[in-house]
Amino acid sequence: MLLCTWLVELWLDKLNKLGAASESELPENAGSLKRAQKQEAVELYNRATEEFKNFLAEYQDDLESDAIFQLLQSHGRLSDCLAFASQKV
Repeated sequence: MLLCTWLVELWLDKLNKLGAASESELPENAGSLKRAQKQEAVELYNRATEEFKNFLAEYQDDLESDAIFQLLQSHGRLSDCLAFASQKV
């Protein structure tokens, strides 16, 4: 259980970094390269988010629910918290 909790923490850190990159504002005069990089960051974030949800679903029996709820809430991932709770029912 401890290993899975640690993996969730790593996932959340990765999602936070990708989210920050995908949400950054581009100036109006940003070139096509910058726009392409931003689009790639958004796609990476979306893919990582989907993989994270799959991870939570696949290993839900190996995860300590209270710790996972606390981690998700502390990282502001309330939608993931709700999804995880609905899987546990």
